[in-house]
Amino acid sequence: MVAEKIEDPLERPKLKHKRLPKAFGPPHEPLMDFPPQPTTVEDQQVPKAFYLAEKKTTEAVAMRLKVQKEMLMKEKERMDQQLMCLDLKARSAGATGAARQDDVM
Repeated sequence: MVAEKIEDPLERPKLKHKRLPKAFGPPHEPLMDFPPQPTTVEDQQVPKAFYLAEKKTTEAVAMRLKVQKEMLMKEKERMDQQLMCLDLKARSAGATGAARQDDVM
């Protein structure tokens, strides 16, 4: 009868990973970089154009958020006014209704 051996989880592994030997042959030639090109006036204006475009879009987003907040505040104030009017109508109707009920009894 062959019993399976129970492995201890804390025991170090018996087989270790071995490095492969380095390959023989001539070393690879380094890649040559392109020579630096002189910057023209047009090349210098590109980052400025990107900066200005980014600044304008950021301002546009901020303005749009401001307008949306103002619209939400106006809508909220309008709804509050409507609710106040309804509340006043309900109270006045309730007061006159209560007075009428007292008269009936």
